[in-house]
Amino acid sequence: MKQKWKTKANDYAYICDQLRSIRQDMTLQRIKNEFAVEVYETHARIALECRDIAHFNQCQTQLVELYAAGCKGHREEFLAYRILYTGLHDMRLELTLILKKLTLREKQNGGIKHALRVVNALDSNNYRVVFKEYRRAPNMSGYLMDLFIERLRVFALQTISVAYMMGVDVKFVADELAFESVEKCSLFVVEAGGKTNEKTGKLDCKESIKGFRSSPILSKKITCQPHLL
Repeated sequence: MKQKWKTKANDYAYICDQLRSIRQDMTLQRIKNEFAVEVYETHARIALECRDIAHFNQCQTQLVELYAAGCKGHREEFLAYRILYTGLHDMRLELTLILKKLTLREKQNGGIKHALRVVNALDSNNYRVVFKEYRRAPNMSGYLMDLFIERLRVFALQTISVAYMMGVDVKFVADELAFESVEKCSLFVVEAGGKTNEKTGKLDCKESIKGFRSSPILSKKITCQPHLL
């Protein structure tokens, strides 16, 4: 399955169906070993790449049980994803429980350190750090942050608009919020309810703040519909 996905010999719908069948067979046969871990880890990564958060979460749930049973795998990598997901989803109680159980060794893991920097930045509304970490996200963490990135950008735009009421260059905003280009940033600002001045190349903060606070992007649910690549 991994080779078929790497070579894109089949689309995600087919790969997902095959992996789900393997998972069902393992459940019926009560298989809980390193092979099971590999199947769930593989499906979780592919699901994340295709924005299929539903199957990603299903795999995460099973992986927690398998790791707890002593099955070996990439436990710290997926622990980092759990920390990141609960933090981005503002699941404070679950996040607190996870953080309380972290060992010193786990806290030294690169992926977990990254996830902790992100959730700490979110907690203090430090969006500059959030987007800095987004640019250098390890493993599959960038794909996970992609699911929340539009909402994060709107919240950051609210903060920027209050701080720069006289206006600010769109280029500055694009750099701060990790956009690929000024053009994409400008389009997003308008989609989010803001206004820009094409002549000056600035974000009209005073006129945009109300639109950002009532942005339709904030009412969108985190997408669970996979991209059938």
